[in-house]
Amino acid sequence: MEIKPLDAANAAGAAELFRAVQRSVLTTAAYLLHRESAMPARARRLSLVALDGGAVVGYGSAYLKWEGGSTDEARAWVAVRPGHRGRGLGTELAERVERHAIEAGARRLGTVVENDSEGAAFAIARGYQATEADIVCSLAPDRLELPQRDGFEVASLDGLAGRERDLYGLWAEAGAFVPAGQAPTFEEWRHGMFESPLLERSGSFTILDGDRRPVSLSWLLVDAERRRAENEWTATVPRFRGQGLARLAKQHTINWAAEHGIREILTASDEDNIAMLELNRSLGYRRLWRRQWFARDV
Repeated sequence: MEIKPLDAANAAGAAELFRAVQRSVLTTAAYLLHRESAMPARARRLSLVALDGGAVVGYGSAYLKWEGGSTDEARAWVAVRPGHRGRGLGTELAERVERHAIEAGARRLGTVVENDSEGAAFAIARGYQATEADIVCSLAPDRLELPQRDGFEVASLDGLAGRERDLYGLWAEAGAFVPAGQAPTFEEWRHGMFESPLLERSGSFTILDGDRRPVSLSWLLVDAERRRAENEWTATVPRFRGQGLARLAKQHTINWAAEHGIREILTASDEDNIAMLELNRSLGYRRLWRRQWFARDV
């Protein structure tokens, strides 16, 4: 067994592991490598893979919460293929990445567990306690009848070339950035999010008001090879909420997915976000499982 940093030679194997144990998140080799380069130096990110005969059987990562939140908090995550569990590999990976985060200044560690009772038991055994949770939902997209909205325009990201700063402003005004800590700069946001290899610009939509200012959005990540998508980001600026704009943007993403052969759209919402959960339900999303977050002080 060999443990080494994630790199281009093992990224495809790491992505395959992700898809096996974290089904609610789209992951490709290109995305993993992009994420490594997109995080700023202050994140102090460490990503490791465990190789058995050249095959990736384990993964561990940790980074400081750089895009908002307390600067002394970190995210740590470990995954091991089911057939390689119970041999101490998960513990070794966890100890390495947690130690890295603590040495980088973390005083509190957070992690997340998919629909995995073994993973939850592992986190609890390491002193983590359950905190918030997300509800993961799935939709087999089919075309919807699109309503007409006077005074608003729907534009794909393809149609908003050169307006990245306006979109960044929408994100900030809609509260997408955690108010505490340090929000991402425009350049960090553009590289990390807008230049993601999974972001499908023709299938991601923004609602513009009468002055063509972006006021709502619903963006789509797409793994075309596997015909899966993830409705990763939906937001509306406060003064335009309650007008059905998020629903309209989501409807456009669903229609795009149906027209382009996507078999499944995934989405996850905080279990306390009743309005978004109800919106997703009304659009045909069905609940899959609860994704649990954990945290512990160090």
